[in-house]
Amino acid sequence: MSNRKVWLDPNGHVIKTRGAEDIARCPFQIGIVSTGLIFHGAPEADALAERRFGTVVLDEAHRARRARGITVKGDEPNNLLKFMRKIAGLSEARDLRHGNPRSRPNVEELWDLLEVLNQGADHVLGRDFSAWRQCRNALPILTGEKLVDNEGEAWALIRNPFAAAPRQMPLFDHIRSD
Repeated sequence: MSNRKVWLDPNGHVIKTRGAEDIARCPFQIGIVSTGLIFHGAPEADALAERRFGTVVLDEAHRARRARGITVKGDEPNNLLKFMRKIAGLSEARDLRHGNPRSRPNVEELWDLLEVLNQGADHVLGRDFSAWRQCRNALPILTGEKLVDNEGEAWALIRNPFAAAPRQMPLFDHIRSD
């Protein structure tokens, strides 16, 4: 590890950089970047947000959240959540690691992470205007507090998002046919 803004090769040798623009020119297939750069709004974050990626992995995803609380007013996403929302649409796959047993996020924070996963993958929460996109609307249905007994409302919940047609699941083909 290095506290300087440089690339390290697998043997720990330093590869010097010329500044923020070089973060987007990782000399390897895999680059590990400190979330601190993004969290603190460093110029490197802007350079990364203009790139396309195969896979983006965010460790400690619970740090990507909205500013909620007594001392903070509003519902503004922090820099890390803003960055993840933007870069998610520029990546083919996203992996959000949230394994801290001491950090118990509220459901809305988890929904924010689902929104990150939904970028470019509408089968997660659905397309725009899907009932699943709004945590406050979807949570009562998921917890059983609200029963859906209206056929139109039920169909809206099923069809957006509607899972892609996997070969092993003829049920989806039957629903589409009906």
